[in-house]
Amino acid sequence: MGVENETSCVDSSDNRNKIRDFLGKLRKTIALLLASFLIANPALADKKADPNTGKDPKPGWNGEIKQENSKLVEFYEQGEINFQSGEIIDLGDFVFGQHSEIVASPDSSFFIRDETQCNIAKFDQQGNLLKIFGKKGKGPGDLLYPGRVSFSSNHELFVMDIFPEKKISIFDAEGNFQRVIKTEKRPRDIALLKENRIGYLVNERISKAVENNTKNNFLICVKNIKTGEEITVGCKYVLPINDVITVQGINFYVGKNYFARHVFIAGAKEGNLLVGLSTEPKINVYSPKGEKLSSFDLKMKPPEISEEFKEKFKKQVMSWYEKKEYWEQIKNDFEKKLSGLLGKCSSHFRGIKVDPEGNILVFPERTSFEEKEIKFQVYSSEGVFICETTIKSDDYILDVEKLQFTKQGIFAIVEDKEGELLVIKVPISKQSSTVSVEAVKQN
Repeated sequence: MGVENETSCVDSSDNRNKIRDFLGKLRKTIALLLASFLIANPALADKKADPNTGKDPKPGWNGEIKQENSKLVEFYEQGEINFQSGEIIDLGDFVFGQHSEIVASPDSSFFIRDETQCNIAKFDQQGNLLKIFGKKGKGPGDLLYPGRVSFSSNHELFVMDIFPEKKISIFDAEGNFQRVIKTEKRPRDIALLKENRIGYLVNERISKAVENNTKNNFLICVKNIKTGEEITVGCKYVLPINDVITVQGINFYVGKNYFARHVFIAGAKEGNLLVGLSTEPKINVYSPKGEKLSSFDLKMKPPEISEEFKEKFKKQVMSWYEKKEYWEQIKNDFEKKLSGLLGKCSSHFRGIKVDPEGNILVFPERTSFEEKEIKFQVYSSEGVFICETTIKSDDYILDVEKLQFTKQGIFAIVEDKEGELLVIKVPISKQSSTVSVEAVKQN
């Protein structure tokens, strides 16, 4: 027995030595193969850790992170998305209202919000009207001035009321009213977060409409929709808006000042809150509990605004008042003061969106009055720049706020040369060199 045990121990020791020798030779072989591969591909040898996370990069990373198997990134990397041609689908008797917004669901049905009629219309992907829900009022499911609409991951529509209510109404995907969320302040934009929380932007005017004294007080709030707890996130942004001028004692509203500063929010796919101040080329990231997690820089700067843009803006504003009986008496003073508002643009960007794959889309400030071209930059969910893309159209006027990005492609409400509104869907093409277009047109 003793001899057998001793022989067994020796055999076991020899086997372990053989295994160690084999593994050592295998490691050397792998190292030699890896070295040969890096020599043949020198760009990979210079890779560094992701500067935003500090973690090791994904396999094959070359300094720019893109989502794995990202069809949308491949779509964006074409560099240009053409809205020009397409099939027109009759919407029947449906009529667009003012300040319309489009939101698409995962099954390619879509919703159009009408701030004027205080309702929301649902269509199938062929453009057939399925249902109109909501009406002007203060009861359950009623809307007074419906603003931003967001579609949640569990297929619910969150619809905020801009004024005078402090609430967000929730409907299911069929348009049935579910419940209402009361907020402490009036929401101007919303972002759906994780952990049963929502973020919303508050824009409160500090003073009355007095020339050169009107300011916006921007706050970002986070509300727990289960407990009702509500907190303010980050700092307060007190920004001049300058959209009122006074001529001979009369105050005139001059519309959106494209040269003013704004705050934007969006919900990241991971459930965090993205916050951007248009005059700073960066995006701040907050947790659902309001803790600042990180920030990342943007590859953009304020654009040069052409004199043609300024002249068209002035012409539009002046057309609102030219039929007033006192117009000829104040025209020259009005134009002079209006010109004084149009200074140098200080905004880097004018919007943030997040697509279904988690890519962060940032839209540089506009450079033309009637937009037939919109640029946007694509950043990974980690905040690393991927590419810049241009949406182009010769015949349609585009609007950043009326673009909706889905897994199937882009939905948008645009205006044609006759002033007629269209809903256009640009699906992701199976062939990267081809972009097909479907258009849904108002009759």
